[in-house]
Amino acid sequence: QNVMRDIDYYKLPLYNFCWDESDSEALKENREIMDYTPFSVVTCDEVIDNEFGAVRVRRYPWGSIEVDDESQCDFALLRYILLNSHIADLINFTEDVLYENYRTKKLEVGGFAEGEGGDEEDDDEEDEQVLSTSKKD
Repeated sequence: QNVMRDIDYYKLPLYNFCWDESDSEALKENREIMDYTPFSVVTCDEVIDNEFGAVRVRRYPWGSIEVDDESQCDFALLRYILLNSHIADLINFTEDVLYENYRTKKLEVGGFAEGEGGDEEDDDEEDEQVLSTSKKD
């Protein structure tokens, strides 16, 4: 709840899942996914063997987290979203919004010529502005 409060307070953009009212199955799935936001993702720093086989874990002084245990980490859900259920949305958003906004911005400032003369930090700042503008769309 604290994280969501901060997201609202700082107006941080979240991925807007498709809310197609005509597809009741997708609508139900997206509502279930939104219940998990913000995602809790932990990466592993070692693989251990237990009675069930190899397990990816992250060890902390207070204990360990199993990366693939859905009750402890949302990694499996996020992997499913990005690589299975919403891959087409991700591709379309990247092509239609992110790339087109980037392309438009570059054409406005003079194109894609080699050795544009701007330093990389300025390009990074422009890219961040393009990304933040596209998230509002």
